[in-house]
Amino acid sequence: MRRVIVISIAAVFALTTAAQQPQKGSGPGKPLSAKEAQKLFKLDDGLRIELVACEPQIESPVAMQFAPDGKLWVVEMRDYPNGPKKGEKPAGRIKILEDKDGDGFFETATVWADNLLFANGIFLWKDGAIVTMAPHIALFRDTDGDGKADKKEILYAGFAAENPQLRVSHPIMGPDGGIYCANGLRGGKVVRVAPGANAPGSAKPVDLSGMDFRFDPVHLDKYEAITGPGQYGNTFDEWGNRFVCDNRHHLRHVVMENRYIKRNPYLAAPSLLQDTSILEDGPLSSGGKIYPISKNWTTSSLHEGRFTAACGVFIYHGGLLDTSPERKRRDDPKKPVAGAPGWLYHGAAFTCDPTGNLVHMEILTPKGATFESRPHKKGVEFLASPDDWFRPVFLTHGPEGAMYVVDMYRAVIEHPQFMPPELKNRPDLTLGKDKGRIWRIVPKNHKFSRSPLASAPLSKATIPDLVKTLAHPEPWWRQTAQALLLEKNDKAMIEPLAKLLNETKSPHAKILAAWMLERQGKLSNAQAKRMWQDEHARVREHALRISEYQMVKDLVQFHKDPLHFQRMRGLARDTDARVRFQLVLSLAESGVVGGAGPTLGDMVLKSGRDRWTLLAAHCSAPTDIWMLLNALTNAPEGQASPEMIRDTSILFAAHKENMRLLLHSFQFAKKNESVKWATLAGFAEGLERRGKTLLTASSELKSKNQRQRYMDEVLTMIAEARKHVQDAKKPLGHRLLTLRIVSHAPWPTAKTALVPLVEKETNIELRIAALRALASQQDKEVATLLMKLWPGATPSVRREILEAMLRQPARVTILLDEIESKRMKASELDPLRTRQLLGNKNAAIRDRARKLLASNLPADRAKVLAQYQAALTMKGDAKRGRDIFKKECAICHRVAGIGIDVGPDIADTRTKTLGAMLNDILAPNSAIDANYVNYVVSTKDGRILTGLLTAESASSITLVRAEKQMDVVLRKDIDEIASTGVSLMPEGFETKISVPQMADLLRFLKDWRYLDGSVPLR
Repeated sequence: MRRVIVISIAAVFALTTAAQQPQKGSGPGKPLSAKEAQKLFKLDDGLRIELVACEPQIESPVAMQFAPDGKLWVVEMRDYPNGPKKGEKPAGRIKILEDKDGDGFFETATVWADNLLFANGIFLWKDGAIVTMAPHIALFRDTDGDGKADKKEILYAGFAAENPQLRVSHPIMGPDGGIYCANGLRGGKVVRVAPGANAPGSAKPVDLSGMDFRFDPVHLDKYEAITGPGQYGNTFDEWGNRFVCDNRHHLRHVVMENRYIKRNPYLAAPSLLQDTSILEDGPLSSGGKIYPISKNWTTSSLHEGRFTAACGVFIYHGGLLDTSPERKRRDDPKKPVAGAPGWLYHGAAFTCDPTGNLVHMEILTPKGATFESRPHKKGVEFLASPDDWFRPVFLTHGPEGAMYVVDMYRAVIEHPQFMPPELKNRPDLTLGKDKGRIWRIVPKNHKFSRSPLASAPLSKATIPDLVKTLAHPEPWWRQTAQALLLEKNDKAMIEPLAKLLNETKSPHAKILAAWMLERQGKLSNAQAKRMWQDEHARVREHALRISEYQMVKDLVQFHKDPLHFQRMRGLARDTDARVRFQLVLSLAESGVVGGAGPTLGDMVLKSGRDRWTLLAAHCSAPTDIWMLLNALTNAPEGQASPEMIRDTSILFAAHKENMRLLLHSFQFAKKNESVKWATLAGFAEGLERRGKTLLTASSELKSKNQRQRYMDEVLTMIAEARKHVQDAKKPLGHRLLTLRIVSHAPWPTAKTALVPLVEKETNIELRIAALRALASQQDKEVATLLMKLWPGATPSVRREILEAMLRQPARVTILLDEIESKRMKASELDPLRTRQLLGNKNAAIRDRARKLLASNLPADRAKVLAQYQAALTMKGDAKRGRDIFKKECAICHRVAGIGIDVGPDIADTRTKTLGAMLNDILAPNSAIDANYVNYVVSTKDGRILTGLLTAESASSITLVRAEKQMDVVLRKDIDEIASTGVSLMPEGFETKISVPQMADLLRFLKDWRYLDGSVPLR
């Protein structure tokens, strides 16, 4: 089974697998005028919504930014979703809107740039704008001052330019002066385009797979991949914490930057994003809860009332919204609101869901190194409309502190690429392309006043005045002043910046001034150290980020000057969790071997088992990892969990430099049982990461005496581990842990211990683990033993046997021998494994497989579909279909409580025709969601791994295959990685089931919810 049984991908910039569709036979409702639409909004108490701009001045708006002169720049994507027809020019535009009469409505519009293909983001810069328009980021300029762009310079090229929902977007400036972009999920290989050139040069491309993008607008040759990815959403809070979103994940905090992970190539890091919502209680792909008041519906019961198109995530940090009378009444000290003291909206997170016709609000609360969030009200959205044409896609601040909402206003927001075949050419796909609105949210009691920017634009301000503006209470003013100062890049700013840093009470101003001085190379050690002691925690946090290179100098003096040691220990005792977390990262970044270890151990132990603090410590130098492990294994009982010890032991053993310390570590491991086995299991996995085992690692010890002592220790522990594995009275978790150690035993010992478990163990989890341990042995007899198990093996065991046989070239040959000798039937290979053999890199294996597996080759899809059309008219049996699903589909999909959700949710197909479902099953590659494309990874030690690429970091990737089995592969061990270009679900499903069985399966997928008897089938 596969994803395409889900109807479509919904959102203007958010890939979804379940989207709003018009009611059957009705089509979309009629559009409302802006005034009519305004009357229907349901908004939080104490606030009102005002119209800022609408058609005909703007059409299909998707992004906006206020200029220093108060004018409003708007990006239009008029030819969404399919782009221009052949021979036509793109219809995307950038417009400048003006409020000439000062009434708050922008009645005058000028086209500044046109013929743009899927432009979707803007950042104003110098005499023009930086525009995201994949495959490029370009700078458009008005060099003659006539109000029109007359020059286009491509800055960067190579961004993925696939579905327009999935492209680079949201260029925003961070506190450090860099511009951060969401990559749109599809990555790319990005290079700097030389000035005046229209194509990339010879520069080495930056791979954005699984990452976002950052560049320096002043020094354009400085660009990099950063932690991500975000889809159509990218925002900073007032303290420089970055948040992104994708279709199902409406609020994700970037906890740490990718550059820290790069320090440790042996660190198999998980995603560096944290889903903050505490109410995402469904499957991971089901999204957070929302409460639309429109008549939209989803194709999956799991998705009903949940985010399917989260986009435009935004952290409001203005002050205006919290000035309403209703807000003040809520500031009851006996009932403090979540978030910042005395504030509700300030610091809150807002996310658009255009398919739900709403803007969702959550209160963010710090939690250790990251945040948690919860809806500000139960069952009610911040902004919602029953008008199903209301399509909010983008949010931002205005100069006065209001929140602005960009409303694309469309009848249909889904992209046809992921619609069922019968809906791909529906006539209403572009209804509303000539419409669009921008709304402003303010307190009910807010009195409008004309913007001072019209007569005194900020762009005309002097450098000293711009520096003073960095302390402005409203974020738009601070951010605009920051950008203008960076544009000027004038040394004249240094003195006023230093004065501001020394004298201001504003923490925002201190942070921005310090970063600007650092960019100029003029932040002194004395200034940085004063920031470490600042009364505001966020200033201290940024001081650590800025001063990482200075801490290197401090750590060099670590043992020479006790004051440096005391300063470090003082920071380690900081009352703020984020400061302590940043200190761990910065110590790791310092790279001074041995200097950070004791402090790291203290902070990890005091973090309350916080996984992010441990991960930050794991970015450290090898000797620091040794000291960290020492601290954890010697900690009072209960302070360090076995998982913390095991994970640290993995990294310790993965560093060859630490081999000389391994004997000492065995002594730590003997402290108590839980520490011993966690440490040794970690050593085993760490050695595997560099191609060694507990036995072969002895060769890295210099003296014969050391090698002998080491082997004595290892063999003693393996013998003890074997007893634990075979002891049925031991807890399952402990047996699984010690099994990892037994997998490193000499072959005779491993064979004796593992084969009985594989053959007779009744606990399937332990049995599969024993099979994997057996398969990890390198003896030639392993393949023969695995194939002897084949005839009597259950389906789950057979899948593991095939996985083991296909991972090594020598075993592949034995597998083909078994098929050729008829001891194994070719038909027993599933389509995925057949395809893997037919695509083997070894020509001899590939040719042999083609001959032996000719009967397995996928037939022509058109012929197969024609053959199976009969299933559409048969009376299928849903109960029989349930058994077929359990046998053939449940390893990757979950329906009616059966199966595992590796692939996308297919639990509800009420809106799908049987014909469309049949096409999806038998022609799985006709429309592939790129999230479910199969990858093949070849490792340097000869292994072949396959699966979905579900996570990436600077040091590792994660593949997930059937039954949610996971492989984490270090990048340094990868020889080659390639997308197969086809779905994880292979073609050839017809070899598994007959036409009548297909009828049963289709009926189960339609009627599974009725099988409990509570609702009649007919």
